[in-house]
Amino acid sequence: RVKGGADELFHVLRTWEVGAKWGGYDTPLERYEIEIAEQEDPTDPRLQLLRECTSCTTDPLSNMIHLPNRTIVPKGYLSRELLNFMPRDKHKYFINCFTGSQGMIRLMNFYKTADEESAIAFFEELLRHQMIVSLERSGSNHRFDRDNLYRLQ
Repeated sequence: RVKGGADELFHVLRTWEVGAKWGGYDTPLERYEIEIAEQEDPTDPRLQLLRECTSCTTDPLSNMIHLPNRTIVPKGYLSRELLNFMPRDKHKYFINCFTGSQGMIRLMNFYKTADEESAIAFFEELLRHQMIVSLERSGSNHRFDRDNLYRLQ
């Protein structure tokens, strides 16, 4: 016996496993709607499907970023990569930061590009996606500057 009402849940899940497809229904949605209609109070808001997610994005590539070598990777993967190879020094007022020129050199070395312009464009894309943030108060937060201090977000 499992605490917290899980016995009933396990029983329901075992009955769902029995039968062809989704227990004889064409889709899981059809099964869900029919089984909810059979409940005591099918209009209970806790049982309703969320038809439109306002916090979700409809663009499947919104979580992706283009690398200088023209591949596309998820932001989570790239942030782990950046943690491994970007410099994290201690400057006068900030720790775990780097100058724009240090970051650009590391990006050029890691992605094996000799083109400074593509490294700067990639750096600015990281700024736009807020994966790197500028620690300087003046100027644009999305423009690269060799002397500014930056930090991984």
